Amino acid sequence: MIMKKYIIKSACACLCLLGMVACSADMDVDLEKDNAANSGQPQTTIYQYEAPEGYNPDNDTKLRFVFNSLVSKAYYLAQLQSDKDSYIKEKGEDAYLAYVVENGTEVTIDPDSRSADVMLEGLLGLNSITVVSVTEKGVKKAFSTTFNGLVWNDVCTGDFHLSVLPEYGFKSVIPNVLLQVADSDPTLYRLKDPYASGSSIKFRKLEDHTGENDGGPYHFIRVEKQRIGLQFGSYGDIYIQDIGYWQGDDSFVLEDGFEGGIYENNIVFFYVEYEISAGALGYNYEYFVPNV
Repeated sequence: MIMKKYIIKSACACLCLLGMVACSADMDVDLEKDNAANSGQPQTTIYQYEAPEGYNPDNDTKLRFVFNSLVSKAYYLAQLQSDKDSYIKEKGEDAYLAYVVENGTEVTIDPDSRSADVMLEGLLGLNSITVVSVTEKGVKKAFSTTFNGLVWNDVCTGDFHLSVLPEYGFKSVIPNVLLQVADSDPTLYRLKDPYASGSSIKFRKLEDHTGENDGGPYHFIRVEKQRIGLQFGSYGDIYIQDIGYWQGDDSFVLEDGFEGGIYENNIVFFYVEYEISAGALGYNYEYFVPNV
């Protein structure tokens, strides 16, 4: 196929691969100003973040609760959305507020920032995370967010053949990598922990984009930008993404031949770019080949 576009490369000096270790993103955030203190009601803002280093981003999440000055106590509870809905349908909203206070966990509110950080682990399925804020006079108000804890089903194991990172001293084949598909979304796949524990590579199968080559028919796949769980010396996290996300133009993948794909026999070919803070490490085809 004739390539219609030229890839714009990011500048990156020739670097030595210094030790690769698990990594995490900076979780700092500016707190919301207390602009609801005169409302007469307890107010809470919920910020939700990707799970930091050492946690599983598929089933763990970090939350920050920010309270106005009327909140004297606060409690949170995470439970399946279906269970919450059933409880409210049977007993009502007010009863659920009391249920969270009685069965939830009380947070420690920092007096200076008027905030509290919470780490939730091991969430499976669609969960509702409810915070009930309480004033000194006993006025209660609920706030909530959701987190979909992914459940994965095994598809097969195979070898993951690399082409970019081996140029910097990394192994060229990772054996016995597990390919999985999300229970709640048959188009969402992952290679489980190929580089480091807790850092799977997710990709999505496109049902409406197909192709065919010498290997047979395949569905296009997309690989959003994500950390791979390794660091590149002092340059920090290593990221992976497909060419369309890298160039900010989906047509690179969907129209111009830079696609990856998954065959019916679960062979997967990736056309991906690796990058660090200094720029691109390189881009090329990489392959997952199931064990026979």
